[in-house]
Amino acid sequence: MRAGASITRLSVMKGKTRMSTSQKPARPVSAPDGVSRGATAQSGSISMCPVGFFPGLGSRAAYRQLERNLFDSDVRDVRQVFSEGAEALGFDPERLVLQEANIPDDRIERQAFLGAALLVHGIALHRYLVDAARRSGAEIRFAAFTGESFGIITAAVAAGALSVADGTKIAHALAPFILVGAEGVTSSSPLQARVAETLAAVGVTQPLVAQPAHVVALTGHPDVVNRVLVAIGDAYDVSDVELHKTYAANQANVYVRSGVRESFGFFMRNFPDITVKELKEPTSFMAHAARMAPVREAFARMMDSEGILFRDAHTSLICNHANRIVRQAADVRDAVLSIIDCVMESRWTADNCEHVGGNVVIELGQGGKSVQLLVDNGLTLPAIAYAGGQKDTDALVAAATLLQEVGGIAARDAEGAVSLQEGDLAVLRQMFGVPACYPLVKEFLVREFTRLIAGFQLASRKSIPRPLRRFLEIYQHTSAARDDLDLAGGELALQVQAKKTVVGDSHTLGRVTTEIKVLKPDGSVTDRCSAGRWTPEALVFYFSRLDGVPVLDLIRSARRMAEHHEQVATLYGTFASVLSLDVGAETAGREPIGVMSPQAVATLQILHQLSMLLLLRVERPAIFMSHDYYHAGGDLLGWCVALCAADALDVEDAVALYANHLRGVTASDANPTDGIGDILGRLREAASPLVSVTGVPLAAAKDIATATRHLFEQPAFDARRRYLRLNGDVQIVCLGSDPDQETFDTAPYGSAVTIVATPEEIAQRSHSASLEALEHGCVSSLTDDNQRVLHFARGRKILSSTVFSYIKLGERVLGFGKGGSESMTMFVTAEDHHAA
Repeated sequence: MRAGASITRLSVMKGKTRMSTSQKPARPVSAPDGVSRGATAQSGSISMCPVGFFPGLGSRAAYRQLERNLFDSDVRDVRQVFSEGAEALGFDPERLVLQEANIPDDRIERQAFLGAALLVHGIALHRYLVDAARRSGAEIRFAAFTGESFGIITAAVAAGALSVADGTKIAHALAPFILVGAEGVTSSSPLQARVAETLAAVGVTQPLVAQPAHVVALTGHPDVVNRVLVAIGDAYDVSDVELHKTYAANQANVYVRSGVRESFGFFMRNFPDITVKELKEPTSFMAHAARMAPVREAFARMMDSEGILFRDAHTSLICNHANRIVRQAADVRDAVLSIIDCVMESRWTADNCEHVGGNVVIELGQGGKSVQLLVDNGLTLPAIAYAGGQKDTDALVAAATLLQEVGGIAARDAEGAVSLQEGDLAVLRQMFGVPACYPLVKEFLVREFTRLIAGFQLASRKSIPRPLRRFLEIYQHTSAARDDLDLAGGELALQVQAKKTVVGDSHTLGRVTTEIKVLKPDGSVTDRCSAGRWTPEALVFYFSRLDGVPVLDLIRSARRMAEHHEQVATLYGTFASVLSLDVGAETAGREPIGVMSPQAVATLQILHQLSMLLLLRVERPAIFMSHDYYHAGGDLLGWCVALCAADALDVEDAVALYANHLRGVTASDANPTDGIGDILGRLREAASPLVSVTGVPLAAAKDIATATRHLFEQPAFDARRRYLRLNGDVQIVCLGSDPDQETFDTAPYGSAVTIVATPEEIAQRSHSASLEALEHGCVSSLTDDNQRVLHFARGRKILSSTVFSYIKLGERVLGFGKGGSESMTMFVTAEDHHAA
């Protein structure tokens, strides 16, 4: 058997590596067929741009007793789909409605009917949604189409590569060809006779499937699954066990002939790390099986004889059998035929949904199985199951309409305007009202609004017209103060300031209160104060030893990160001569962990945490733009990571420093001529402060060198409680590590901890609610006033909340004086907030 997921070796680049606070984003990896990987709408453009995903025959159980809503629709395009599909088969249109009375009794005829009816229903559903949006004055323009197995035929029709009539003919014939090819003729059905005649023309006169096959899922770590597939190929003939589908990186589905199912169960006991699960009853319907190649040839002849015409698609088609995104007619035809005899590469299908310019995936059909497949493959885009219900239709149309209105505001020429235009406030209220009313689209809309704001605020702040800037800021302020507003009643926040109390008694001194200027629906403006809302004043990135993480997991994670991010590949490439990231030599029960030295293991831990920080910068830059941030280590290894993260030391020197510690060389033995002395001499000023063992920030090279020498002279540092004395409430972000709840001491201020356990949580949205909340809060803080104050506060080594204590609600910061470190001259102007 040919393994469906081959082992990929790490490709690295060598060179000196420094961790900088101004790293450039990683260059996108090229996607197949010239489609740019990670393509998304440009900053400022915003619309609903879905990838349409059609379910396969495995979802047919969800279509039983389907309502007639689509068939009875008054939408001309929808009714035309039923008419064209029925005419192609010589049916009355109503016979294609998926209801019990229309389903034939003969098993092969029944499968043919279901295929045709599913395709017609999927295309009708797509056209119904597009028409519903059009009727509301909005547009839903699909970026690409795809499907799971059979669903690729429906996708080809939706993409314009097949007519409805030709698609219906293919869908009607597919299951009969596979079943008759597998089992032979089992009844006197005329359909079976015609199929058997076509199969005989290519030499298929005997059943291709001797016994029904079990469909078995093998689930485990991707590298172990790969190893198991290779072992299966060595132990079994393809007629006994055959790869059917690479469902995800960690799951492969195989066909197991009934006669060898028991022996296969015993064989899999050699792999205790793999979960073996039966997915369905034994079947002769063996699509995506190499043994069905003769059926493919016969099916292709049938398409030619029927005059079925493929043409170039008007919309991209994501293949289900290969890592390809296509439009050419010949390629689409190959994608359809591949349902019969090619392994179904669902992992590639899911991955390529990310790289066609879409911002959401919509499953167009019943059952939700496609959404589950995408979730299981770690899709970073929101995925929505749409079956045509009225509330779900309303939700998608409302989202499309709202995005169009927001996009219109973002794109319009506002030169010379001084305030928001009529209707803009109503759109702002809808930006909170629609997600609240329709949970189906909440994640999608919040993600799009966040992307829009981050795109403007991070890339083109100076060029934003004032009305648009005001529009974005009101959304940001309202998001930040949402818990203190009556959003359902139409309240908006015109200004939000987190202020530190600088005068008062011991109970209130130093505490943060949030002042909010509230715009009510009647146009009146009022001030509101909130003392109980969590508002972090500083961020701390925390690193420590990863005692609970297996070395093999670190190696695998390194390979996956390096495959997709050039900066990570460069980082690991620096140590290519001393680290082996190849796990290809693994065999059952024997892994290459024992040969790694303690120094190599420590190096992997340091690089792993630095790589996660790199990914966080690339994937979620707003986190580093909105607050003062610091780096802290919970032990000696964590301190070495923090030195690199703060750009106070090169990675090679940090690794060498910790390696010397493991070898027993102490800093007290160091002098300017030995290794440790040289390393300490190369420490430099930090680009962002480190937090010392006593909890205070350090930035000067001399102070960092003194603290580093002191820490490496006192190994008890590992056991100490971690003090963070930053004069404010602290948001702690732990990258890779999971410290005890009582690790941090921020007294007398509060703290909150976000654990980012894996790189996947950074790249894949919605995998970490805590990280999502942190990023959303940071984006909400990226206003002009906050940025000016943050820049000034960093120069004076104070927190933004302290500066805001001297700015009244209703004032806008124009700038600051250039006096000495103890002066704080501010230039402010009063805003007419009644005009928004």
